[in-house]
Amino acid sequence: MRRSVVWVGAGAVVVALGAVGWIVGENVEQSADGTEAVEPVEGGTARVSVATLSQTVEAVGTIGYGDSVDVQTAMSGTVLEIVDAGSTLQSGDVLARVDDAVMVWLDGETPAWRSLGPGDEGADVEQLESALSDLGFNDGNVTVDSDYTDATADMVERWQESVGAEPTGQVDLGTVVFTGARNRVAAVAAETGEQVGSGPLIEIDTADRIASFDLDPADAVRLAVGETIELMLPDRTVVDASVE
Repeated sequence: MRRSVVWVGAGAVVVALGAVGWIVGENVEQSADGTEAVEPVEGGTARVSVATLSQTVEAVGTIGYGDSVDVQTAMSGTVLEIVDAGSTLQSGDVLARVDDAVMVWLDGETPAWRSLGPGDEGADVEQLESALSDLGFNDGNVTVDSDYTDATADMVERWQESVGAEPTGQVDLGTVVFTGARNRVAAVAAETGEQVGSGPLIEIDTADRIASFDLDPADAVRLAVGETIELMLPDRTVVDASVE
């Protein structure tokens, strides 16, 4: 299997481009004068083995994170709690508390775009029900589908009570955040005790780190999109990565 090792250090990337090679072996004997005499394998055949051959090149590179998104909030008041920059989020984590309102990060791909309550229908309803069910708030009465029923409202109330929010059974726009694979807090726009109004409050990007570097075209073609590589970070930690 072809492997590639990338070492991102202080301004430089060392890339070992691997390739599979065939090595033909023969019986080798040491003669009296110190030279090696090659003796073909009996029957006119030779031993064949597979080995990994590698070539190392050096290139300038950087390590960063993926594109970020701003989390907008309609909440206004005093920030009582806010997540730390650099945190990696898990579904159900509280992002911020502003007065008596709570903003929570949930697992889901589709950004929240409206308030939800009994009678609403749509894929965003199903996404909410799925996220809360995964967190254990479904008592078995909620069918995960596109309908926001009274049973859904009861589940929402149980979840709201668990995070210290008013148990209304409705989800106001701005109180839940869905950002898909982006689950790292890149930056926050306020601190505890500050007054905030509507607008960007938190910036979220992907927790996956991205290494970018320039390679000579002749070397770059050895890296196939989707290939698994090993990335050596500046602290010499080696992690798995994939070519994008």
